[in-house]
Amino acid sequence: MSLLRIPFSLSVTWAIHTMFTAPTPPAQSAERVGSVGLEVYLIPRIIKTCFYLSGAAEVLSILANAYPDSIPSHLISAALNRKSPPTNIAITRSFLVAWVCCITGTLIRRQCYKALGKSFTFEISLKKDHRLVTSGPYAFVRHPAYSSGALGFFGALSCHTTPGAWLLECSGVLQPPWDGPLIALGWLAGAASFVLTMVPRLNREDAIMKGYFEAQWDAWAAKVPYSLIPGIY
Repeated sequence: MSLLRIPFSLSVTWAIHTMFTAPTPPAQSAERVGSVGLEVYLIPRIIKTCFYLSGAAEVLSILANAYPDSIPSHLISAALNRKSPPTNIAITRSFLVAWVCCITGTLIRRQCYKALGKSFTFEISLKKDHRLVTSGPYAFVRHPAYSSGALGFFGALSCHTTPGAWLLECSGVLQPPWDGPLIALGWLAGAASFVLTMVPRLNREDAIMKGYFEAQWDAWAAKVPYSLIPGIY
């Protein structure tokens, strides 16, 4: 059962890499609007590093359990599985729900990359030939890259913190009675980061696009009144 989880684990790592790696080169200084915050350079690096390490540990633990007679397997198990053996790593219903959210969010965000093309930068910027994109995901909400990114990120976070995950079951990092509070703290930190950095940023983007495209933006905003979630916000 554990071996079947490897493709899922690798796909979660791919999802995090895709969501938090800029699809285009950084905007030139002349194209940037305002300063560049931590959400552009520091936070994505921290998130990717954490998920790379957790994903690699999960896959290595599964492989070590599948091939227990090799010397590397003994070393890996001793180093990575301090709480319980990797036989506890499994595909659970909660994991599958989280995985679907993760991959769905990532695929939608990739469509945002494709729709905006070279205009999609992690920095707030205006290109010389900047155009207002109103098709694809942008036909439903004005900032689908943010909402899909949040769906993908929290899905990935859940993949590593639900029953059957290496981080929860084997690592020893999340030990009772602190495992629940630590997971809740991770969720709160992610939610707070999104609210405190992304929500002001999308409002700022709206103001910049409105000032640049004027009537064209007004017509789009009238047709697509929601920022993140259709019919809700």
